[in-house]
Amino acid sequence: MKKPIVIIVITSFVLIIIYCVIPIKGYKCPPPERPFNVPIDAKWCGDCDGGEWIYLVPDEEQYHFIVYMDWGQVQMDAIFIPDRTTTLSRENWKDQIFSYVSGDSQPYILGYEELGVFYILMCQYPAFGGTEWEIIKEKEIEKSSQ
Repeated sequence: MKKPIVIIVITSFVLIIIYCVIPIKGYKCPPPERPFNVPIDAKWCGDCDGGEWIYLVPDEEQYHFIVYMDWGQVQMDAIFIPDRTTTLSRENWKDQIFSYVSGDSQPYILGYEELGVFYILMCQYPAFGGTEWEIIKEKEIEKSSQ
């Protein structure tokens, strides 16, 4: 009588492990539904807990990117300058850009990868728009009025 219970408990435990742990290992969240105002060819850079849509503006000689929050609000619209000579191009940027980093104590940057090495594109000011650009402008106005 105890033997069937032990088998059921062990089988249940194994099934729980298979159902819960194995799918998590290597699982990649699909991008969220693209908001209507985000261009179709924008790239999702993020994971299950959030991220950004990154769009390279066409027909420009520079790296003009628009970064959208996951719900579609423009976060930063600016020219980004590589920190070194790069092979980043219109044809391969989606394969190389992997992140957008922002914050009070650091410059706004896009991360990209070439041959297994990580590099950055620095945001250039003045930007064209976005919620983060508005915050930067307000801080600069505060500094100049003190």
